[in-house]
Amino acid sequence: AGESPLPPDPRTSPDGSPRVLAGPLSTTGFKGDSPALNPYKNGDRKITLNFALAPGEAIDASEMARIFSPEKFLIKITPVNPTQTADKNRVTHCWVDHIPGAVRESAAALGSKGFQVIVSPSMPDEIAAATSCGQLWSNALGERAAFLEENKRREEACYLTAQNLAEKMRIFSRGIEQFKRRNFSVSVDKAALLVVDMQEFFLSPASPAYLPAGRVILANVRQLANAFRGLGRPVYFTAHAHEDPRIDGGLMTLWWKKICLAGSSGARVIPFLEAKEGEIFTKCRYSAFTNPDLAAVLRERGVEELVIAGIMTNLCVESTARDAFDKDFKTWVVADATAAHSGELHLASLQNLAYGFSQIVTTADIAKELTPVNHYAKL
Repeated sequence: AGESPLPPDPRTSPDGSPRVLAGPLSTTGFKGDSPALNPYKNGDRKITLNFALAPGEAIDASEMARIFSPEKFLIKITPVNPTQTADKNRVTHCWVDHIPGAVRESAAALGSKGFQVIVSPSMPDEIAAATSCGQLWSNALGERAAFLEENKRREEACYLTAQNLAEKMRIFSRGIEQFKRRNFSVSVDKAALLVVDMQEFFLSPASPAYLPAGRVILANVRQLANAFRGLGRPVYFTAHAHEDPRIDGGLMTLWWKKICLAGSSGARVIPFLEAKEGEIFTKCRYSAFTNPDLAAVLRERGVEELVIAGIMTNLCVESTARDAFDKDFKTWVVADATAAHSGELHLASLQNLAYGFSQIVTTADIAKELTPVNHYAKL
């Protein structure tokens, strides 16, 4: 709708039958003895030379200009997206937002020789879908079917459900009580909510990293976000994602089989939580504070206290709370708005945090602290 019609196909007659051309073919269009057979003008098109550069590789601009005319050729530079051969030879080289220096230098040098240069980054969703290689794509389809079945089993075996959440929290509360060391009240005018990694990569039933318990706590996380926003207090989110795992993967890529790429659907904070522009901090390690912008923004907003929700309790949530402690932020970890792979991991992490780093509370506890009566009574 609204698109300009394509020029008539010069190879066919109006009835769709093949048309015999009177002249030879060229790269700029069909040449014949009738204007109707040549809908394109000479020079409208250029031949594209495509170069997929491995890490550190560059293009010799002078040699290109000696062989190819900039008037007839344009140059496209792309990453080496994953294929079975590229992976085997260890030349896969993906880049999304940050163009490698060698690519930037090659593009500039080619431009100085008069070439039109197109720099085309990797598409995260294309990489995640393995569409750059038929064999990888076929393998990915098989893996997808396998982890969909696995995710069903995870849901059936999940320690947490909407029906047992309240009872589980009573059990966890008894297991934490002996480890509690402090009992501070939240200072609303100094507090912010930090929601850790509530993103599609962990919450989509179609993801290989699906955490069913994460979906169970969604309603509580949203209740907390609404409560903070209702008082005009900041709400921040983290999303765990990698720009280029070869560069920013570190031990994460050694420890975990599946990782999330920046810009992919898995890196999106789940829409149910309505994260707004400027509220999301991307990280590629466990702790939210490995993105230095977070601490800077908190200090700028006068935040001294953090209520923490999200996943996973024993990994990114605990790492963030420990890091916050070392940066002198008081923290409250919300037991029924955090989740892990198992009840044992969840409880053990909450016990560690209660003993040395955070206060362990429930969504109801925080809601009570944030009620207007309690809030204004503290002012």
